[in-house]
Amino acid sequence: MNMRLTVKKDNGEWNVKGVNGKVLNWSEVPRELYGALCKLKDYEDICDDPNKLEDMVEIACTADSKKI
Repeated sequence: MNMRLTVKKDNGEWNVKGVNGKVLNWSEVPRELYGALCKLKDYEDICDDPNKLEDMVEIACTADSKKI
């Protein structure tokens, strides 16, 4: 099940689904929003199922808390 909100082309370019109609220069996007979109893309590269991603984050947080 592919639930991605970002789309990557074979050449490495990427964009957000539903925003294809307007060409957007990334330099015009506020840095905070660009950073959030980059994180979203990276998370989706790791795991395309939000439920699995939540499980992965919970496991990582649990492991970190046991180290303390």
